[in-house]
Amino acid sequence: MKFFDSPAVPLVGAFLLALVGGGIATHIISPEEAEPPARPYPQPEALPGWARQTIIANAEDGAPIFNQGVGGGASCATCHGEAGIPERQAPYPRLAGLSAEYVAKQLEDYASGVRNNEQMTPIARALNGAQRGSVARYVASLKPAETSLSAASLDMRGRELDEVGDNAQAIPACGNCHGLRGRGEGVMLPPLAGQPQTYLVSQLNAFQERRRQNDTVAVMEGIASRLTPQDIEAVARYYSSLAPVAAR
Repeated sequence: MKFFDSPAVPLVGAFLLALVGGGIATHIISPEEAEPPARPYPQPEALPGWARQTIIANAEDGAPIFNQGVGGGASCATCHGEAGIPERQAPYPRLAGLSAEYVAKQLEDYASGVRNNEQMTPIARALNGAQRGSVARYVASLKPAETSLSAASLDMRGRELDEVGDNAQAIPACGNCHGLRGRGEGVMLPPLAGQPQTYLVSQLNAFQERRRQNDTVAVMEGIASRLTPQDIEAVARYYSSLAPVAAR
């Protein structure tokens, strides 16, 4: 009992308390544990299936699909022409000069029902993803038509919409996205020069009436909604007047 009465006892107790308390404090404020856990690196957004198929596809596999069709169905060349350039007054788009990415997305949209067309929907659904990617690659390999301005058939209103738009109607210039004189910009903004007038009219009307809704950000729906029937005819006539010339 004398030991506990000794003046040294408080000192020993204080020392032990300091050790224990210091250890607890050290554990609590440990720099390693005080730092928040590292955040994971941002992961790139996954590519849609049609984009992945287009990357790994090759044009050679798409050639017979384009020229002969699949399973007895109509070939692409039947309507769009063997070189991807349809007849001047045909209601079908010119495919030569389009990017593989753009064509692949349109085929995917037809197959999924996002874009509806009584002719193209069953054709796109008859192809699997790999086949759609391959035919898109083949289309992209077709030589684009060279274009020249046909002054005789040039419609001034159509040219105005292409070059400057119509500020009063909140219509931007078509050339801002599709390139001046419809030459096309990037892989997802198709060229309009040389496209058949009937086809262009049909697509502008489809956007205007919301029958075509596969424009991701709905830009074309908004623009088409502000075009008059006369504007649609004028701009379609203008772009179709940029007639393809013979390749050298």
